[in-house]
Amino acid sequence: MANRAVDELKCDILLFFATQTEREQLEKGASEFGVPFEERNDARIGTYFTLGKIGPNRVRAVKTCMGPFFHQGSASQAIILRAASSATSIIQVGMAFGIDRNAKSHGDVLVSQWIFPYDYRIVEHVAGEEGQADRYVIDYQETKRFFPKQSLLSLFEREHSEGNHHFTTHFGGILSGGARIRSQLYLRELLATVTGGAGPGGYIGGEMEGVGLLAASKKAEPVWVVVKGISDFADDQQCTEVKARRAEACRNAVRFVLAALRGADGALTD
Repeated sequence: MANRAVDELKCDILLFFATQTEREQLEKGASEFGVPFEERNDARIGTYFTLGKIGPNRVRAVKTCMGPFFHQGSASQAIILRAASSATSIIQVGMAFGIDRNAKSHGDVLVSQWIFPYDYRIVEHVAGEEGQADRYVIDYQETKRFFPKQSLLSLFEREHSEGNHHFTTHFGGILSGGARIRSQLYLRELLATVTGGAGPGGYIGGEMEGVGLLAASKKAEPVWVVVKGISDFADDQQCTEVKARRAEACRNAVRFVLAALRGADGALTD
């Protein structure tokens, strides 16, 4: 019985999701694509879902907690699940915030060409000159971009070119960290610091789980990519917009991912 469970967990691709809405839309998407979404239990990792084979790849889905931190956050799940399943690819799917409300729309799908872990930074004390208070500065010069698995990115680029979807897909940088951002002022200051004040600098959105995936592989040998739909724009409307738009955001991201996987030519190796 234990051996059967271990064999069922083995897969090529792990889909990570973090919220109930993401789970619901993943299940609905699987039904639309004619693949299973069957709950399983493994003594080592608990509950997961099998989607059988999509195209040539065995796919399993696993819930993480929101964010990268703590038990069952995306970082710990990525490490544990990759070891237990022998997966060679991890796709974080779900919802994210968009950078520019004027250039993007709710439900647009974002694909990470890189992730910027904005929690990793240097905070330095600066002594005030005579009559001035001390202050601090935040330095991102040592913070590096992390790039996804190229075969995964190429798969989604092909789906973007050849697929037929009613939503728009954007490729670019994604800010990823543990903060739940609900302030345009903070977001604009963060972008200005990260980019040196040069506008969005190729950044298309932000989210909380992708940064945890960096723990699963060496920087030079990534196994991950992030694909998420826009649910809000990280401003004072965030709470209201997420409630109204999260299903659409998750639905579009899930359909884009499943369509791309169905069209894969072979195993996703670099």
